[in-house]
Amino acid sequence: MKRLTLAEASAMLIGTQIGAGVLGLPYALRGAGFLEFLWLLNLGLMTLLTALFVLEVASKNLGKSLSKLTEEHLGKMGGVVMFLSISALAYGALIAYIAGSADIISSLVGIRPEIAAIVFWSLMSLIVFMGLKVSGEAELTLTGVLLLALVLSISLVLGKINEKNLTHRVRSPLPKGQGSSLFSVVFLLIFNFVSINNLVRK
Repeated sequence: MKRLTLAEASAMLIGTQIGAGVLGLPYALRGAGFLEFLWLLNLGLMTLLTALFVLEVASKNLGKSLSKLTEEHLGKMGGVVMFLSISALAYGALIAYIAGSADIISSLVGIRPEIAAIVFWSLMSLIVFMGLKVSGEAELTLTGVLLLALVLSISLVLGKINEKNLTHRVRSPLPKGQGSSLFSVVFLLIFNFVSINNLVRK
């Protein structure tokens, strides 16, 4: 089996674990404000420290899944809960990617979203079926397109930044009000731990 290059392995990690998350963070933080962003950044650094603990355990137990590691440290029930959590996350992410991509394809081509979803799923399944090397090459190409689109988007809004947004404060800590932006990003960040075990294997 052909081995992945460092760039291909990195692209697979980005594409499968943090691709949508990175683009989703600005959207989730849009109503939180700059000061709350700094608070979350500090919280993220503490989360990174915790993630390094998990990474250390995973690096010393090569070949074991996150569910298996959880079972060894928290018991069989802990492993079952972790397995169910990862399964639910994977299923939800799969549905979200297919639905989101179908909407984009439908708006660009003008076909029904249902047909676009089937076409997208069939094409992506074919790439995965062709093997890890082909998947890595496809991820590398798509990641390049993603980064190019991100740079283009940033360049288009640089001259339209409103300074008032930097001092905007969240008035309500409850999910019902604007505070929901602050809380929604926390749930988005929680699942970053899923990528740790894949980082060790790749």
